[in-house]
Amino acid sequence: KIDHAGHVDTVYQQTLRRILKVLRNAGHEIFCSLEFEGWQVSSNTDATYALETDFAEISKADRLLVLLEERTSSGVQLEMGYAHAKGKEIEMYQMGKTSWSNKTFGQLDGHTVIAVKNTSDFAERIIAAYTAQE
Repeated sequence: KIDHAGHVDTVYQQTLRRILKVLRNAGHEIFCSLEFEGWQVSSNTDATYALETDFAEISKADRLLVLLEERTSSGVQLEMGYAHAKGKEIEMYQMGKTSWSNKTFGQLDGHTVIAVKNTSDFAERIIAAYTAQE
């Protein structure tokens, strides 16, 4: 089971929909909080419910896949910290320069940081890695 943390914009949403479709067709069970929340993060979202749902899904997951950008997302950092505390494998894909906190997470045991050029590169790497395991 895989959980995913990340941001949302139109290009990323399209890319993520493609990743989810391919991996689900390959038999992977995936929870994506962005998909669960209707592809939007807004002040209308019940933050407590969303966070409790994310934590419950991370607890059930084998690993957390994360796309990191130059800007640090406090929500993604929180999800990564929770996953780390639960002993989950965290696979981080870094787009652009690495922030101090993301670099620090990448130095923790059991976590992988993979540099990617853009969202398309992110998609290709994940699809290749998770469909080749079949």
